[in-house]
Amino acid sequence: DPMRYGRVLEACELVQDIRTLPAGDMTQVSEKGETLSGGQKQRIALARAAYSRSEVYLFDDPLSALDTKVSGRVFDNVLGRNGMLRNKTRILVTNNSNLLRNMDQLLLVHDRTVSSYRDAKELVARQSRSSHIQHERVHLRSDSAPELRDVRCISHKTSSSTNQSALSSSVISEPVSRRNVFCSSKEVFTHQIQHQPVIAKISLEHASHLDACLRDEFAHQACNTNVRVFKNFVLVLNIFRSKLKLLSIFLQASCERPQHKKYFFTNSQLTNMQKSSFQKLYEPNAFFYVSVIFRSMGGILLALGVKKLSKSLHDSMLSHVLSSPVPFFDANSRGRILNRFSVDLDAVDIKLYLFGKQFIQATLLTVARLTVAGCQAPGIMIVGSTALIALVIGMWVVLRAANAARFVETSRMSRVLQHVTESVESLSILRSYGVVERFCSHFCRLTDFHLEAYATYCACYRLTRTLGNVFGLTIVLTSILTTLWRSYGTSSSEFGLALSVSLSVTAYFNPMYLMTPEISYKYSVDKILQDDIDEKSGSQDLKLSTSNHLDENWPKAGQVQFNDFCASYRPGFLTNVLKGITFVIQPQQKVGVVGRTGAGKSSLVLALLRVLKPTSGNICIDGIDIRRVPLRRLRTSLTVIPQ
Repeated sequence: DPMRYGRVLEACELVQDIRTLPAGDMTQVSEKGETLSGGQKQRIALARAAYSRSEVYLFDDPLSALDTKVSGRVFDNVLGRNGMLRNKTRILVTNNSNLLRNMDQLLLVHDRTVSSYRDAKELVARQSRSSHIQHERVHLRSDSAPELRDVRCISHKTSSSTNQSALSSSVISEPVSRRNVFCSSKEVFTHQIQHQPVIAKISLEHASHLDACLRDEFAHQACNTNVRVFKNFVLVLNIFRSKLKLLSIFLQASCERPQHKKYFFTNSQLTNMQKSSFQKLYEPNAFFYVSVIFRSMGGILLALGVKKLSKSLHDSMLSHVLSSPVPFFDANSRGRILNRFSVDLDAVDIKLYLFGKQFIQATLLTVARLTVAGCQAPGIMIVGSTALIALVIGMWVVLRAANAARFVETSRMSRVLQHVTESVESLSILRSYGVVERFCSHFCRLTDFHLEAYATYCACYRLTRTLGNVFGLTIVLTSILTTLWRSYGTSSSEFGLALSVSLSVTAYFNPMYLMTPEISYKYSVDKILQDDIDEKSGSQDLKLSTSNHLDENWPKAGQVQFNDFCASYRPGFLTNVLKGITFVIQPQQKVGVVGRTGAGKSSLVLALLRVLKPTSGNICIDGIDIRRVPLRRLRTSLTVIPQ
């Protein structure tokens, strides 16, 4: 209902806040609304309740985080006698005595007993029931208008005082958007412009800019070159380099065994008379046992290497997640973090080992077979090289598509996990609003959305099978034609060996190209590496700051100075939430920072704790820039009572 939706936004004073968001009411504000101020979260919760067509409403102090002006207007427009819910049953739990004069009935809870009163006058008349009512009597009989006039008067006097230049920047009046903001497509903005006239109009240029940023991020993540990915992978495996060298030797030695065995059997009739019974009996068995030993050692070494790799990645990722700043959790949902520790690490633990082992063995066996076939039929080398070049080009294109599909598939899986996590935590709210079925339907849509990307990946997988089969058939056909063309003067053993090896190339080549898309699970490693690199780059500044000398008694006086300070929750992506803040707080002063909900008052405190990243300017405490102070030392030197 667009009309009712607009009236609710106006009644809850949310129109001005929505105008500040880049995507309007379609802006993602992260989980649990961490990107919103306390007052904004209360007004959004109140708007949801007002929009739902219920008969009974229970409010537990819904205006506690709002300033006097906003709370007065919200109460009159929503909960008051002429508000949107005037024809509904409203139960309001509050300790704000200014609201009691607007109630039809009062229930006083005191000393584990409940007393009923018709109105505030009766409550004041029977004040002997509770001595603390004496102190609230003046509020019960007073209007809210004088209080507002007093606030305006105080504000006017403050602005005209001599300290205006020192404290004017601390009175923040412009509401700003905060932290993680995304919008999925232009249709969101078009829908908003057409159906929500009271919401801020988002320009198409701004929408195109956000959409282009999202596409650029997707292209950067999905189209990473394989060279860079494998380079990062090898850097992590640096401690296992010696074991991997031994692994390649053992696997390569095991690949030579079938070729020796074939030569032995094809030439057995010619040399049968020259060999002793010992050689005929034990030489094939020796090749067999050596092959088993080499394969077993190769598998064990690879398993140990992957195990240590997985443990190293897990420990490093967990350490950086635990020490990450707050903006990291705003930019990365819990679904994405769970996806890293579940699906991606599972790919490293199991699939990377299984597919990697088969891929290495199949590759070495294929190279060995092609070498043997090329020695018997040189034409195979020419045709095979040409076909191999065409195959590499085709596989490069397919792998880029497979990596992009893998990126989309994992991203959509993160959305599914995030939706499940949020739904389970908010199950009581969903049931109270009667929207469980709608959330189940949304879960089904997200699942279908994820399966579409998985189907695209499966299509890339099937295309690699087609390309591999074409390459294998080309090798077999070339071997047969070349051997028949050179059949004059060719022994039967050489002819049989060439045909046998050519036919087996396809069998050994199948695992290699079938495992190639699965090696795209290396993207899981690359994502973990990228997260670690990003977090390490963010934590290096803190490590460098520990080398600066700092007095043990810092801070001594407690002077706080902001010098043209600008900060953002995500510099380079989100706009500054604090712009050009300049003021000085002298030691032992008591300073009040005022502003409407969402203006940035809490952000000012977060800047002192270095939760916000500065884009310009600095903050000094006792003349020391807080960026030069170790983070642990800074936060243990400050005492914060949160909202």
